[in-house]
Amino acid sequence: MEIALNPHARFHDGTPITARDVAFTFNKFMTEGVPQFRLFYKGTTVKAIAPLTVRIDLGQPGKENMLSLLSLPVMPEAFWRQHKLSDPLSKPPLASGPYRISAWRMGQYIIYSRVADYWAADLPVNRGRWNFDTLRYDYYLDDNVAFEAFKAGAVDRREETVAKNWATRYVGRNFSRGYIIKDEHTNTSAQDTQWLAFNIQRPIFADRRVRQAITLAFDFEWMNKALFYSAYQRANSYFQNTEYAARSLPTQPSWPC
Repeated sequence: MEIALNPHARFHDGTPITARDVAFTFNKFMTEGVPQFRLFYKGTTVKAIAPLTVRIDLGQPGKENMLSLLSLPVMPEAFWRQHKLSDPLSKPPLASGPYRISAWRMGQYIIYSRVADYWAADLPVNRGRWNFDTLRYDYYLDDNVAFEAFKAGAVDRREETVAKNWATRYVGRNFSRGYIIKDEHTNTSAQDTQWLAFNIQRPIFADRRVRQAITLAFDFEWMNKALFYSAYQRANSYFQNTEYAARSLPTQPSWPC
């Protein structure tokens, strides 16, 4: 496929983003990136065939490869030609997004400032977004310390993944005063789930009766109540909360179980 770049695209120093930058970025990841990148894109080539036109030839057909390629960042060749991806940097690398790094302290925090003349600000995909002038990310080595910082109001956003924490620890002065509001909303969108998966190529799991026995021995209801504060709901389908979820038992198996 061939892709035409937006002629208004610019890096933060005002230099245009070119097809050479796109091709350079891909080849940089192929030669210096993680091995998984080279394995995933084996046989794929990215070439600049014009100043603002890129040609991508996939190593194997598949929309997954194409879509994932389109999500890659574009790095300026002029900067990264002098650096390796593994090199420690003493200054922020040149970028092209709505924010730029304005301050940082290694291992402690990083501050992003909104770019006033962001080249893509008026594109439909960006309208109504990027409304904060400054974003600060603090790094915590201990999750307990990070949680206490959130409770004290030093952090605005926290993602909680431990049911016990949600049930027992979200209390204190800022909660009782209404500064932090604890609320729950039912998730009605598609989501990741946790499963027991059996490798049926192993003899012990080849017998479906063994798999059924293990499934029956798994007491989800007790675990959910005793260990997880009734925070979980049992999934009935791999496609839970979507139109593709199973609504009833199959009338007959469509493949060997």
